[in-house]
Amino acid sequence: QMLSREIMFYKDPKTGEVLNTWVNPWTKEEVEVLHVQNDPVNLKYVTSGPRGPFHVPYDILGEHLFFRLEVPLLYPSPLSRREFPDNSASDFYQACECFNFCCLVADVMDPNVVNVPTTLTWSRVSQFLPWMKMGDRPGTLVSHVSGKKLMGGFQDLPESFRALLEEQYPLYTEPPQTWTQPNMTSWSYFKEVAEARRRSRLPSWGSDLDVAEDESGRLLPH
Repeated sequence: QMLSREIMFYKDPKTGEVLNTWVNPWTKEEVEVLHVQNDPVNLKYVTSGPRGPFHVPYDILGEHLFFRLEVPLLYPSPLSRREFPDNSASDFYQACECFNFCCLVADVMDPNVVNVPTTLTWSRVSQFLPWMKMGDRPGTLVSHVSGKKLMGGFQDLPESFRALLEEQYPLYTEPPQTWTQPNMTSWSYFKEVAEARRRSRLPSWGSDLDVAEDESGRLLPH
């Protein structure tokens, strides 16, 4: 089993500041940014599943091991066009996520190394993010991220990032300890926040709102 949760912030490419709003260059509308807060994101790795034995393609180039995963996705979208015409491209979510991991062959083959230093890239070609309010306009969004495993855990994060998590997102300062389902995605999290606003009779997505935490520590409208 892999127990995890995801958080990611969208930042201004010029200043590095975490964005609260973003001017959509196509619609010219200033929209509210919803950062990634996916909890949980849990996986089970089985030696033999419905599609056969578990296998990860890999290459060995000199002293380095590279392995990769391609995840094509097509399933009913949490955001139907009828309910979320401004935030949903289709009644089906379609995307492809690609992962690359790199580590040392010696670390993988050493039985005494239980935590292997790893660098990685993640790419996704998807529909526009719901908070961008692109509706069903044609087009795709490309996300491309690079990173590495922090061998010192939370304390290895940049100080400004640690402070932001401790102050506003304390749930994400610790890893999960128990298996829970279903998994959260950026689309299902958007739906959770939008429906919470509707239940509270708050303005629709994109209005100026304060936020507060729900019981899980994720940010919801206040």
